Amino acid sequence: MVLKELDLGSDQGNVYKLIGPALIKQDPVEARSNVGKRLEFINGELGRLDSRLKALEKQEAERQQKVIGIQQEVQRLTQAAAAAASGAE
Repeated sequence: MVLKELDLGSDQGNVYKLIGPALIKQDPVEARSNVGKRLEFINGELGRLDSRLKALEKQEAERQQKVIGIQQEVQRLTQAAAAAASGAE
């Protein structure tokens, strides 16, 4: 949105940057460049975080399958022990 606003203005227009409590005049070309670099950084971070999230979701699914396997094994062993106990009576 900021980049669009900067693109709407001319290179001769006034652009101000808030630094602390003061507005400091800034070159419009420099302002566009700074905003562009920040957007590139933000998009890079979003991409990195998205890939990390996908990796964590994959890891979660794998562990969930492992837990299901362990639960099934426990259930099978419980049933086998119950069958052996009822056969021994």
